[in-house]
Amino acid sequence: MVATVVAQQEQSEPQPDYMRPTERGLRMTPGIARAVGSLVANEPLKRMYGLDEAAQAKAAELIARRIMQTAHQNQEQGQAFLEFAFASVIESQGRFTPELGKRWADLSVPLVAPMRECWLGVVEDLRPLVPPEKQARYAADTIAGTLFFDGYTKKMARWQQGNVGEREDPFSNRHEPKRQASASAPAEPDELAEARRTGERILDYQTARKWRQYVNEAVSYYQFDDAQQETAESILAELSDRAGQIKTDDWQARALLNRIKWQLGHRDMGLHNTPWYWRIEREWDDLMQPFNEMTRQLKLRLDAIPTAAQRAAAEKPITERFSKLGLAE
Repeated sequence: MVATVVAQQEQSEPQPDYMRPTERGLRMTPGIARAVGSLVANEPLKRMYGLDEAAQAKAAELIARRIMQTAHQNQEQGQAFLEFAFASVIESQGRFTPELGKRWADLSVPLVAPMRECWLGVVEDLRPLVPPEKQARYAADTIAGTLFFDGYTKKMARWQQGNVGEREDPFSNRHEPKRQASASAPAEPDELAEARRTGERILDYQTARKWRQYVNEAVSYYQFDDAQQETAESILAELSDRAGQIKTDDWQARALLNRIKWQLGHRDMGLHNTPWYWRIEREWDDLMQPFNEMTRQLKLRLDAIPTAAQRAAAEKPITERFSKLGLAE
């Protein structure tokens, strides 16, 4: 890369005094930590678990303290990793070479254990603030954080061996390393491999994950009780079974091919807003039509579950906010 070549050339030449690392830079401060804590407490914790203002303030402070404790205990390693991460991502534009990926892994792996400990500490700190009726959901939601660290550790072990996909995201579990060439299956061009991964992510999100997220949001928005949640889950299960019957191997293959063409045409060939692009989108609409109808059914049936009181309580802060802005019904 150009920047790397230039840097190597300059190493053998006399450098101005200012071409050295600064001695002062961005630090982790209590103010930054509290801002992060408030962001988490005032948005997802309030929305998902119904924390009141007092609980939100306490949660923000507990999160900030865990962040500061972890930052102080890992200053040197954290600084080394962040300085490398900023430089490498900017220079490579997110395209990791085996060398960059290995260095990333070598610097970040020592931080995994303390970050995991910080996460688990936050989980336990916040647990008493979560209402009893939300404890089951809280336990299920926080498992995802633990699984993230497991997946990241596994990925970094691979990266340390130099097995890194060019566009692989270190923090996502949806990217797979580039397919290896063989006599029966030659390696795909990079742009085709990336388009395939994008298509697979799109298909993975459709219906199952998308519906699951909507049900979770509906439960939180209307504050469903246990019986109402059971009804919502039964609706989701019914529609998911119906979706599975439609997603045959043939449907999966056609849908993936469509999204691969869509990605290549839009990103690499500049065919957006052309007749060809419209035909690809029309084919996708036809493939998704039964799922779009089931999505509509899911939302209509979920919206019939809440009582009038629950609906009024959910809409009250929205109406009040609009009123403050001078927006009348």
